[in-house]
Amino acid sequence: MFSWTEFAESSVLIAVVAWLIRSLTKYILDRDLSSQIERLKADLRVEAFQRETTFSRMHEKQADVIADVYAKLHELFEAVSRLVAILESGETTKVELSERCRVAVSDFNEAFYPHRLYVPAPLDTEIKDFAGELVTIANDFMFGFHQEQSGKVHDWEKRKDYWGDAFNKVSDKANPVFNDLREKFRDLIGVNLEKEKSK
Repeated sequence: MFSWTEFAESSVLIAVVAWLIRSLTKYILDRDLSSQIERLKADLRVEAFQRETTFSRMHEKQADVIADVYAKLHELFEAVSRLVAILESGETTKVELSERCRVAVSDFNEAFYPHRLYVPAPLDTEIKDFAGELVTIANDFMFGFHQEQSGKVHDWEKRKDYWGDAFNKVSDKANPVFNDLREKFRDLIGVNLEKEKSK
C-alpha cells in the first residue's frame, strides 16, 4: 500500500520531471525561436540592402539620363537660337546653322525617346512639347528663309515677319520655358535640394 510519504515523493519527483521537461522544452523552443528571429533579421537586412542598391542604381541611371537629355536639349535650344538670331556673325551661313539644328534634333531624339522611362511623366511631356516647339520654330524660320532666297519674299517687312517671329518665339517664349525646365531638371537630380540645405 502507498504511504503518504511515497505519494509525496512521487508527486515531488513528477513535479521535478515535469518542471525539467517544461524548462528543457522552453529552452529548446526559445533557442529555436531566437535563431529563427536572427535568421529573419539577417534576411531582412539582405533584402533591404538589395532594394537600396537597386534604388541607388536606378537613381544613378535616372540622373545620367536626365543629364544627357538636358545636354542635348540645351544643344538644340542653342542651335535654334543661333539660327534665328537677328545679329549674324557672318562666319556661318543659315544653311549650316540649319544643319546644326537638324543634327541637334537627331541627337536629342536619340538621347530622349529611348530613355523616357526614366523621366517623370509631367516633365516628359514638357520636354517633348518644348523640343517640338523648337523644331517648329526652326522649320518655320527655314521656310521663310528659303522663300526669301528663292526670290518669293522681297521686302524687309516680310523678311522681318518670319525672322522676327522666330526670334521673338525663342527669346520671349522658349527661353523662359527652357529656364523653367532647367530648374525642374535640377530638382529631379537633387541639385536644388543641396542648395536649400546649405541655406
